[in-house]
Amino acid sequence: MSFAPTAVREGKEKPAGSVADRDPEVADADQSSSPPPRSGHLRRGLVAVVLVTTVVVLLVLAFEGPIATVWHDVRQRHRASDLLVGRKHVSEGQTLATLQIPAIKVNEVVVEGDAPDQLRGGPGHRIGTPAPGQRGNSILFGHAQGWGSPFSKLADLRKGDLVVVKTRLGSPTVFTVASVSHVPHDDVRLLAPSKDHRITIVTGDGGYTSQKLWIVSAVSGDPAKLERAPRGLSADPDIGPLPVSTILVALATFVLARVAFVWFRRQQAGLVATLVVVLPLALAGLLATLLLVDQLRLPPLR
Repeated sequence: MSFAPTAVREGKEKPAGSVADRDPEVADADQSSSPPPRSGHLRRGLVAVVLVTTVVVLLVLAFEGPIATVWHDVRQRHRASDLLVGRKHVSEGQTLATLQIPAIKVNEVVVEGDAPDQLRGGPGHRIGTPAPGQRGNSILFGHAQGWGSPFSKLADLRKGDLVVVKTRLGSPTVFTVASVSHVPHDDVRLLAPSKDHRITIVTGDGGYTSQKLWIVSAVSGDPAKLERAPRGLSADPDIGPLPVSTILVALATFVLARVAFVWFRRQQAGLVATLVVVLPLALAGLLATLLLVDQLRLPPLR
């Protein structure tokens, strides 16, 4: 009987070595092609969330601050120009009057209507109530915070302060402040009709979550008692239907941003070139979305 050499037998029985034992370069290539650890994905995802959140917060602050102020100022100039147009009848959205309150340095142009889009440009007149200067209780709404903050100091008024209103076709009417009240948003007693010449100015108290309003009543001539408030009367501005144009703008800009991003990535364009095109579209869509949120949130007036 013959036996195989020990070297051959050991060679057959020796287990194959690791990749590192065979070829260190191949081992390094295998390790470099392995998927990154899960912690890396989580870290990048967290960074992306933080960046997106930061951008959204900054945009919201800009929307409530500089953007809203510029929006108000541009609308006010447009309303002032509209006063020069001769109209016998004022429709919703058109300029109705000028409002001056010297004690708190208010000098605003008032529009007909009190929907959120109209109040972004300054005070608005509640449709269905008498025009300022006519007999009855004329109701004006305006923001205390954001969008120019025309009524931010309404709470500083005192009994006896003057309010001057001039309508498009009428002469100036001087009102004297009779009361300044801080009431819940569902208290509509001060908004009730009257038989005197009265103007009632309504604004929120400036809090994002507050449900209270500041209401100033001013009378021209001898005051009369307020009548009982009719059912369905609300101290909140009319929200009105959602503007279809704003919804379409939001959807269109987001879709365009998505299509542009995919196209640039397929063309292997640089990150800077991609952001130059995609970021403005995304921000425009986010701005349109914020306008919709501003209209839907409760209370709409603050």
